[in-house]
Amino acid sequence: MPITDPSKQLKSLDTPSKVIEVAVAVIHYGDRYLLGYRHAHQHQGNRYEFVGGKIGQGEASEEALKREVFEEIGMTLSKADSIDFIQSITHTYPAKNVDEVDKTVTLEVFNVALSKQTYDKHANQTVGLEGQKVIWIKKSDLLTNRYPLPEANNQILAWLQTM
Repeated sequence: MPITDPSKQLKSLDTPSKVIEVAVAVIHYGDRYLLGYRHAHQHQGNRYEFVGGKIGQGEASEEALKREVFEEIGMTLSKADSIDFIQSITHTYPAKNVDEVDKTVTLEVFNVALSKQTYDKHANQTVGLEGQKVIWIKKSDLLTNRYPLPEANNQILAWLQTM
């Protein structure tokens, strides 16, 4: 068994993780939900995700949501699209090894019900603006974990079960 440096073993316990604030869009039209696919090199890579991204310093979460949706998939959310705040979720991903610290995210989750016009414009989109795969799936496939999401999304899935 290799001898490890005790100071490194305590690193993940002694160093508080920085909380990353993320705006998340649960985008849907009827029972069709839009997911993106995380690149392998990203945290929680090779998993599907709801569209969204980091909230900038001093940026309102809904502003960040609209910006991220546009940057990631080129979708402009309009007044015809319904955007409603659902919940705030904080989740900590444990460090994978002693040289890392935990990663904590706070998800500001919004229900985004698209208008027919916005949906029709993006219904056949298969690639996002960052080169990621995007896919429209049935709600039933989303709820049966056919498209695995990061663990932080479990509360979103629980909310969707009630809808």
